[in-house]
Amino acid sequence: MRILLLLLYVKHVYSMRSWGTWKVSDEKLKVVTTFGVQPFNNLEPELTRGFIYGNVTSATDENSDVALLIVPNTRFNSFQHSNYWQLSCSNLMENISEILYEPRCLKKGRRGDYMRWIPCPHGKYCVDEDRPVHVIDGSQFTFRVDEPYVPEYWHVILVACRLDENCSWVESERLEPVNYDISLMNGHPLYGNWLTNQFSFEEQNIFEIIFFGFMGFGILSIVQARSQTKSKYHMLNMRSRMLLWIINLEVTRLGIQLFNMSIYALHGSAFVFLNYVAELIRNLSICLLCLLLLLLSSGWSLRKTGSTVKGYYVFNIWLILSIAQLFVFTYDYVFLEESRNYFDFVDSQVLNIVLGLRLIQGVWFLTEMKRTLKIETNHERSIFLVHFGAAYMVWFTYYILLVLVSMAVSEFWRVKFVISVTTFANFVALACLVHIFWPTSSYRNFFNSDLMVHRTLSTGSSGADNDEYDMLIAAAMNSDEENTPHTPFH
Repeated sequence: MRILLLLLYVKHVYSMRSWGTWKVSDEKLKVVTTFGVQPFNNLEPELTRGFIYGNVTSATDENSDVALLIVPNTRFNSFQHSNYWQLSCSNLMENISEILYEPRCLKKGRRGDYMRWIPCPHGKYCVDEDRPVHVIDGSQFTFRVDEPYVPEYWHVILVACRLDENCSWVESERLEPVNYDISLMNGHPLYGNWLTNQFSFEEQNIFEIIFFGFMGFGILSIVQARSQTKSKYHMLNMRSRMLLWIINLEVTRLGIQLFNMSIYALHGSAFVFLNYVAELIRNLSICLLCLLLLLLSSGWSLRKTGSTVKGYYVFNIWLILSIAQLFVFTYDYVFLEESRNYFDFVDSQVLNIVLGLRLIQGVWFLTEMKRTLKIETNHERSIFLVHFGAAYMVWFTYYILLVLVSMAVSEFWRVKFVISVTTFANFVALACLVHIFWPTSSYRNFFNSDLMVHRTLSTGSSGADNDEYDMLIAAAMNSDEENTPHTPFH
């Protein structure tokens, strides 16, 4: 319950629109947010430059004696000191002063106009906003950022420093808190693409990836549900039902993320709780897919005898591993994720645990598959199991390769790369199972006929109806056995 309260009230939104109160007396420096600005295109300047705008005011004191800065990532190191109070303002601002422009003291700023004195007067522009025509409507200041070649991270910083009469950086004496409401966009708020405006560069196009994933898994869900009409008894067997549950979980997860990102694209903020639910469903669907593969590798649904007890053994161990994975995910999401992109599992502090759990299940899958092959006497089924095991062993272990490759990918492209690969890999894994489990597929002969479900249904019948039903069941079993490879287990 406490975790839910944390998600609902402490981290209720994530946003590229940042608002809050800066207690200057408690924080000498506050990093408000970080935003990836896209490369600038001279042919479409208003659509490709970054815009940082908003309002910064104080309740009563309107003396503009602290600074609002936007700092490129290349100049951010000087602000990453563990204890800002140990640094004087002159040391803190020395590096950034080389590129800042200020009309009285910093006239030689090389890079541009990236500072405003705050708080701004109520209902007016900031005191050093010298181009009101460029200010976004409803704002007191606007920064226009041009990145000529490659994308770059920019940091919005509030710092309790000011320039004195001698143009030296000194500590501000302000005690009253400052209220801020700052928005960040790639492209002009009125003319830009609504699908990408609100997103930092590394998150752009994730909306499209999730949309195509939602459509793909939606079609796969319809196809798998359609297999029920192709079944001889117009019912899905247990393995097919498990597969349909997994696919529907993926559809639900992608639908929630699509809805949440639509809100984000329109308003610049969305609900962290919805994203947590979506990611929890994703982890749950992966766990269920692992269970299905582990059960199949242990002989469940492949043999009529000896697999029930093994299934309970597999389920109990899987349950322990899955609970551990879901706990680790929740702990990481709630307590450790503040400083990283919520999509980027490569930066997760519990990545080693997640990879370890996945590798354990992969080795377990391989071990169970080897045991099943040792007692399998049918040559055709053995060949099928070898190919099946090899294919899904790749799915179990590709995470490790993905992490290694992702570490070499630029952080501006890493998130999109990871989401694309994982979504595609899960789709292919599930699509192959849909094909293998299809009622008219040639692979159906390698699985049980699953008539126990229908036998259970017959217990409610009596008399002649029951006798007639038993005759139909016997005929169906004889029909299945004609198409089933004869092994000691059939």
